[in-house]
Amino acid sequence: MADLHDRLERESERYTLPAGAGERMFERGRRRARNRRLATIGVGAVLFLAILAILRSSLPGAERESRPAVPNQVTPNSVAGTYVVRLSAEDPGVQR
Repeated sequence: MADLHDRLERESERYTLPAGAGERMFERGRRRARNRRLATIGVGAVLFLAILAILRSSLPGAERESRPAVPNQVTPNSVAGTYVVRLSAEDPGVQR
């Protein structure tokens, strides 16, 4: 590990950076972090508004008219018809 450190140190001495390069690098990092925070806040705001819209649409509102449920009346004609039940031969009740 020390060997790698020494090699990297020797290589870094061969190059000189332009004036202000370090500060520009740190500024880019700060700008990138700020943009990430803004994007996160934007996505959070959109999700919050979507949840509010879903909740608002699921709650009863003034524009909806609520009516009591009216049960359907059952009459002989409404259940009239032909019904067929097929019983299996393996059933003990059928064999009796």
